[in-house]
Amino acid sequence: MAGPDVAALAADLARAVELTMSPGASQQDRLRAYQACESFKETSPLCAEAGLYLAAGTQHSLISRHFGLQLMEHTVKYRWTQISQQEKIFIKENAMKLLSAGGISEESHMKDALSRVIVEMVKREWPQQWPSLLSELSEACSCGEVQTELVLLVFLRLVEDVALLQVRNNSLHNFSSNDYV
Repeated sequence: MAGPDVAALAADLARAVELTMSPGASQQDRLRAYQACESFKETSPLCAEAGLYLAAGTQHSLISRHFGLQLMEHTVKYRWTQISQQEKIFIKENAMKLLSAGGISEESHMKDALSRVIVEMVKREWPQQWPSLLSELSEACSCGEVQTELVLLVFLRLVEDVALLQVRNNSLHNFSSNDYV
């Protein structure tokens, strides 16, 4: 799916991300670069594709690759109901390919970012639209220790998200009950 437009966009985004983190850049330049990245994230229909291109591209810095995963996560969290089934499959398949390959870095923040992308899809797709999830994760575990760690991070984050949701719901319920006592 990644054509020349996506490659050019990803290169521009990588430069903008690097500029936002550059101590040698002026505050105004960093702000403009940050706003360009945020604008792209909020408005571009190529958000997931450019994100994957950045995340998977070994020519990009870890900062740019992490931003790529953030673009993918943003698409899943905030646009999942608006994107096509084809794009959902594209994101799902490629995120799982990254997981099966052992992620994109040994850095813990990169593993965490990839696990967040997958967890957000799990919350929206499993089990109805993704019945093969558990077998895919099991298969990834058989590829090695790094893949097993990533799968465990997916389960950890999923449990944390579910537990947090339950705590919030219980707090709201208790708050509502106490209002009327």
